[in-house]
Amino acid sequence: MRAIIARREPDRRGCGLMHPVRNERGSALMAAFWMLVVLLMAGLAASYSTSTEVGLSGNQRLDTQIFYLAEAGVAQTKKYLDQLGIQFVGTGSNGTAPKEVFLEVPVGISGGVSGRFTAFIDPKDNEGGKPTKYLALTVRAWIPGNPIVKVIQERVGQENFAKYAYFTDEERMTSGIIVWFTDGDVLRGPVHSNSQINITGDPIFIKEVTTTASSVNYSGTCNPDFREGIEFNVDSIELPTDTGLLRAKAQEAQGLYFGSAADLVLAYDDTTGFASVSVDLGSGPVIYQIPENGVLYVDGDCTIQGTLKGQLTVACSGDMYIVDNLLYTTDPRTDPSSTDLLGLVADNNVYMADTAENLDAGDEIVMAVIMALNTSFAAENYGSGTPRGYLRVIGGVIQKNRGPVGTFSWGGGISTGYEKDYVYDDRLADSPPPAFPTTGLVQTLAWKEMDPNYDISQNVF
Repeated sequence: MRAIIARREPDRRGCGLMHPVRNERGSALMAAFWMLVVLLMAGLAASYSTSTEVGLSGNQRLDTQIFYLAEAGVAQTKKYLDQLGIQFVGTGSNGTAPKEVFLEVPVGISGGVSGRFTAFIDPKDNEGGKPTKYLALTVRAWIPGNPIVKVIQERVGQENFAKYAYFTDEERMTSGIIVWFTDGDVLRGPVHSNSQINITGDPIFIKEVTTTASSVNYSGTCNPDFREGIEFNVDSIELPTDTGLLRAKAQEAQGLYFGSAADLVLAYDDTTGFASVSVDLGSGPVIYQIPENGVLYVDGDCTIQGTLKGQLTVACSGDMYIVDNLLYTTDPRTDPSSTDLLGLVADNNVYMADTAENLDAGDEIVMAVIMALNTSFAAENYGSGTPRGYLRVIGGVIQKNRGPVGTFSWGGGISTGYEKDYVYDDRLADSPPPAFPTTGLVQTLAWKEMDPNYDISQNVF
């Protein structure tokens, strides 16, 4: 056999030339090498991109977790404020530093994530010692050893019983007799009951209605109009047990306190601009200026009537009798800028008294938030006589037991006493009368996330 060392390939001239064979296998190896280099570089780039994305995802998750820790700190601080049981009070000086509530307190969220938070509260300052509408609550949260910090600030206010046009603990009289909403009843503000609401006929509820019960007790042909709906199975809201806090406010130097039953007449002199309350303890009336802190207290029963200029809460340890119209100098129905506000709070009953002024067929007007802590708001002898027209309450009615102001026939219409027209005063949502009782709940009015460098111990207002 011959060894083949080279082969002849024809060139373009047909001549045979001698040259080596091209190493095609080596060329393929080089191409594969460079392809491997390209793929390796692409893989490294992809790996770097993936690790960067994982890092970004991890930071974003951590950022979110610390935000939730801050929210948990806000919730814990609000719970603390709920349990205080007293009204927020401004210091009267914007230079007073906010109060430190919690300092570097441990806090955790679901998933086993834990951190720490610090919280400060800053009441909105008004005149020193008077209740404030709201305060700023600022919380800083972090995880030790991590540079991410979150700061949340909420503006919170105490929920006040004055927010209700109508509130009851029990929709029955103390005797157990059911009291009904019926034809002609119009309630124009928020309504709440800690028990089942009873309806016959076609009452109208302009604003939302809430009840702890799971249903309404209907009787006869009913077509109630719930303009903003009714919500069932809500939490119970507890009434204060007595007027002790208001007694204490009245006994301060800026209040008015009387140790026995009294007859009260509110008045305003347009000429002099003097707002007053006449107080008769049995030996003749004495004129007083509306107290500076807005609280007047009577240890015993009292009667009240007249026209108010200013802001006042009248409380008593016995029964309170409204003997004639109670009016504001500036009617908020026609002038929403009115600053006149009246609160009436009794340990026992608040009655529309059996006076000649109240027993006529004309409508009675009461501009006030009425609160009967242990019994009811009712019309005295509501079941006798002839219809007395409408009882128009511009404000609200809060009572332990449902109190009747009239009777109705099952065929429709009022037989005795009053038909109800309760008009909610929208100003009461955030401007209750002085020292008026609160529900003990804190509600958020607004919130925002702050720059993490924000000094939470500085004044907000």
